[in-house]
Amino acid sequence: MRILKERQVSACECAYRLCHLPLRSGSRKCIFLNARLPDQRYHVVKFKDDKAIAYSANIFERYEKRPKDDKHKNMCLLEFAMNYEPYYRNRAYEPDEDIDADAGVLPRRQRRELIVLEDASKMALRNIPAAVRTPYFSVHNDAENYCYSLLVQYVPFNKESELLERYSNSRDAFLDRENKFFGDENPFLSSIRERSNQLENAFRQAQALEILQNPEDYVPEEIPEEVPVLNRTDEQFRDAQNAMNVQQRELLIITRGIENQMRGDSSRFLIFVTGGAGVGKTFTFNTLKEKVNRIYKKNVVKVAALTGVAAILVGGSTLHSMFKLPIERDGKSEHMGPLTGVYLEVLSNRWRDIKFLFIDEISMVPYKMLYNIDTRLRQLKNNLDEPFGGINVIVFGDLMQLPPVRGLSSFSKTQ
Repeated sequence: MRILKERQVSACECAYRLCHLPLRSGSRKCIFLNARLPDQRYHVVKFKDDKAIAYSANIFERYEKRPKDDKHKNMCLLEFAMNYEPYYRNRAYEPDEDIDADAGVLPRRQRRELIVLEDASKMALRNIPAAVRTPYFSVHNDAENYCYSLLVQYVPFNKESELLERYSNSRDAFLDRENKFFGDENPFLSSIRERSNQLENAFRQAQALEILQNPEDYVPEEIPEEVPVLNRTDEQFRDAQNAMNVQQRELLIITRGIENQMRGDSSRFLIFVTGGAGVGKTFTFNTLKEKVNRIYKKNVVKVAALTGVAAILVGGSTLHSMFKLPIERDGKSEHMGPLTGVYLEVLSNRWRDIKFLFIDEISMVPYKMLYNIDTRLRQLKNNLDEPFGGINVIVFGDLMQLPPVRGLSSFSKTQ
């Protein structure tokens, strides 16, 4: 059957449309909050007897008229929009939690908490908070709307005009209220961030397991090309250094040790850099890598990680492809023999001028793999007596996040 201007549809969709059944459903309602500057918003016109008489009330006006008790006085617009909706006495009842319920099940009527606004209109507390969508603004392309959007969503106000009083633009108003955004962290946002980190960790573990189970899809027989090094301008690098906090700056003390190594000092760095999610490990990683390359005035840093996703984020290669490591098959790691022939020649040339190895997500690297990396570097650098062949090794990661998929962690004691 063809409907809707000759578009071909399935029998299931056709039946749903003819029976006026919903084609999609959700666990909660979704509302749009137009957080632009006031003069850029649209308004809905209210008609009576085919004549426009006024503008319909919107969420901004209802928020300004909210009760000024302790519960609602300091409630921001975003929280207000999530939790309350206009109440109309004669409107058909549609509870939020039954959006996804079966069509044949009648919803159970519940009494909902009502609040009375200053104009005597009412709003009802949602049974399930709504998902709020807002316009997307780039801080680089539209800084005015970007800052104003954050202000109007998160800063409580009685009149919207208060947000920009005494300020020439929304950016100045935003910076002046910075402590409201970065002071006490919203527990709701903390929960979302924690769930996001858990989901990201699960994807990484799944990819690591897939690498071990299907090595032929991830470790090509041919030696991969080197990842190009993209350095910043002097001004950009200077800005990056200035943006580092006190703890991050402590890592730059290795520059003194590098100068000693360039004068013949045989000591090498073996450093573990750790921190929780979102503290700036990747930023520190990239800045430190570029600092080392700038001191030597050439590329002397190799970057690697266990999974391809982690390696791409830091502009490196996977450990398997970089060192031609053996792959686990049937839960057992194959024996790693020494390199010979063209592999030994090519990889030795690539490591001839390398002084540092940076490894990201070290928590995912098993002890056996780290041992194999040490063995491989001793051969490639023709230095069997020094750990990692005399290469400086700096590893990054959070041991509380992702353990190895198989095997002991890098810092576990062997039996």
